[in-house]
Amino acid sequence: ASLFDMAKLSVDVMLLLFGTLALWLGFLRIAEAAGLVDLLARRTARRDLLVRWAVVQGMRVTGTESPHAYLRALRAVPEVAFISRQTAEEYAGRVMRKAGPPAGPPAGPHGHGPVLPLGADGLGLERQHWSPSRRDIVMIGTLERRKNIHPAMDAFRLLWADGVDVRLVLAGRIDPALRPALDAFAAEAGPRLVLLDHAGDGELRAALRRARAVLSASAVEGFGLPPYEALHSGIPAIAAASLPSLQGLK
Repeated sequence: ASLFDMAKLSVDVMLLLFGTLALWLGFLRIAEAAGLVDLLARRTARRDLLVRWAVVQGMRVTGTESPHAYLRALRAVPEVAFISRQTAEEYAGRVMRKAGPPAGPPAGPHGHGPVLPLGADGLGLERQHWSPSRRDIVMIGTLERRKNIHPAMDAFRLLWADGVDVRLVLAGRIDPALRPALDAFAAEAGPRLVLLDHAGDGELRAALRRARAVLSASAVEGFGLPPYEALHSGIPAIAAASLPSLQGLK
């Protein structure tokens, strides 16, 4: 073949590649407009969504430019420790699956570092005694979508519609993306909702002294400290039994 024919073939291949890319970009735009992207996201396993969220947060903190760069940085960490056996298993299976263990001798049951048990007495809250006169349900933690705040709000709408005298206390930093929905919910709930944005330990202790129960609506956590602390203080906890902090409790 002549050089002219080879050059023409190269141009044809490039046009084909760019055309395919443009077609996919167009599909993604149509899919996003039709809501298909959100639909696919909702059908994705909750744990995979949590992993992607954790990677994005890690990229922001470390300043890495891509998920692959962030994972490479994680694999290069020589000493690691974990807040639960579940996070250790996630690290071994998802982060180290192609890179092998970090340098140095194994330091824990998974060969990647120790699991450090978290305490439940960090707030310094005295032992509580349950009383039916308590009407507050307290949620502690960052108020963001992955914490299942929307289903929790819907549940309290149903309770209030049935005439149940209960107040929801949300204590934690509010994700700006969730602010419009929370503002609308607050206008609807009135005095039945208390928002404690950036609550300190003193405010948390005061809220828990009035709590009938602590609610953790998230189904996936690295540990799940709020329900763990609540049970330690004698406060009932409403939470998924799959949380690492609650596994093995009877």
